[in-house]
Amino acid sequence: MLKLVTAAIVCLVLARVAAADPTDPTPVESRDPGSALALSLGATAAAWTVFGSGVATGRESIVLTGALAVLVAPSAGEWYAGKPFTAGLGIRAASAAMIIAAEIKAVECDGGDSGCGAVGPLLVGGLIGLGAGTILDIAVAPRTARAFNDAHRRRMWVTPSVMSAPSGPVLGLGIGGAL
Repeated sequence: MLKLVTAAIVCLVLARVAAADPTDPTPVESRDPGSALALSLGATAAAWTVFGSGVATGRESIVLTGALAVLVAPSAGEWYAGKPFTAGLGIRAASAAMIIAAEIKAVECDGGDSGCGAVGPLLVGGLIGLGAGTILDIAVAPRTARAFNDAHRRRMWVTPSVMSAPSGPVLGLGIGGAL
């Protein structure tokens, strides 16, 4: 009898109170959607500040650093939420290629060349894509954090318990879960 009482006390001390709380399945590991948004916005603002500073001072190395940062910074919130490759990053990479192609074409043009007409559309398309990819990654960052939390939510709990049986109290395990 003493063993049973001791076992029951140990189970009661170690067990958590069972409750049917649908909001309880807290993620084991979670990402804050607000932080994901703040990271994307803050990194993007910082990248554009570096780029603008390089343009204003005429320092090519700072311009290139800023341009690279502008390319990757909007994805910071989604990286925080565990998504390494984003649609916005792909759009910005393709747009950067268009902008570089426009720049190369502009350098090659000698004023009267008929092929110089492609510079404008390439440059405008690249700039529109750069903006669209930036907005996409910033807008999607909080949703990506929520998706991370849903994917990492605890699905099952096992806790020791004391159950009533016809022969008296019996030690057992309580199993709970969430879908």
